[in-house]
Amino acid sequence: MGKICLLLFCFVFYASAYGQQWQRAVQKAQRTAREATRSVGREGAYQKGLQEAARLDAVQKALAKRRHEWFYKYFRSKAECPREKSPAYALSNGWAIQSNRLAISQRIWWERRARELETHRQELLSGLRMLPLGTAREWVELIPPGCSLIFLGEYHGKNIRHRVADLLAEYRRQHPHKQMILLTEFLPDSYPAFRQAPGQPHWYLRYFQEFLESQNIQFSGLEEIDFLKDHTFVPVAGPAGNSLAGLQARNAHWVQRIKDWQAKYPEAVIFVYTGGGHVGYEYPSSVSRPFKEAFVFSFIPLPPRHAPELFYSDEIFHSFTRGQFFRQGVIAWSSRRLARLAGFDAQILLRPEHLER
Repeated sequence: MGKICLLLFCFVFYASAYGQQWQRAVQKAQRTAREATRSVGREGAYQKGLQEAARLDAVQKALAKRRHEWFYKYFRSKAECPREKSPAYALSNGWAIQSNRLAISQRIWWERRARELETHRQELLSGLRMLPLGTAREWVELIPPGCSLIFLGEYHGKNIRHRVADLLAEYRRQHPHKQMILLTEFLPDSYPAFRQAPGQPHWYLRYFQEFLESQNIQFSGLEEIDFLKDHTFVPVAGPAGNSLAGLQARNAHWVQRIKDWQAKYPEAVIFVYTGGGHVGYEYPSSVSRPFKEAFVFSFIPLPPRHAPELFYSDEIFHSFTRGQFFRQGVIAWSSRRLARLAGFDAQILLRPEHLER
């Protein structure tokens, strides 16, 4: 009985230690709002929010006077303006303040990224491989032998998941005896247990209920329950989880969960399926960056007609190359170092007709 109690205590301690990134982020936003109120007054969080937004705008204007014109044309941090003066919106304004502060610090990161791309332009372009679109078989063959952590980043859309499914099915066909685990932002965190299909997953993942089971792929979510229950609204970002501070908190939890699953199933191949903004190497709080063994696939839907400036503006590599490689096919690299610089190991660019089943 004593051993059982000890195990239960350890489980509760473990969950409390590693499963509360979101609560810590919320508490930080609350403290930020309270500190502003104490220093400025009843409308302190609102006034401080305005000040931080103005600071971010000033930093951007100062940096925009430098070089990297291609970068500043497309990558401007969006200031989170405070919502309202009422104390009822203090938490929302606290999130805004935190996100704007984080955006200011991340400008240094993006400035360095832009400078690195320009410094290594010739090496980067000479190491690029532009391949035909091919099939899922060729995509899987891009994964280095022995790689056990593969990130699948995409733009959320109703059809692109079919191509993600193709890659997973082909990997299973080529490696029938390996344990495959899929971790995803589209489900609540269930660690240390797998979720069982069929269930009631996020609408976006509903397509995978029977598919994962048919492929013998075990799966679990990454999102903290506290985050999923949080309805705080930040004016520009929308839900707090979409703000810079919110994304950072979510990604920090995901990184820990991935490490937990790796430790629990060291022989398994783990796929992490999320939006591209969570996993690209170029993002400061990217989930993939802490893992040296990571391999990042980026799935990009191309527009019906080629109007590149309207569609690659969120892709730093394609902004840097002015859309030179923004066409159907597969981009890969001659070295992992170049992949880390570009933001992905392999990018699959798909015209609309190739997104249908």
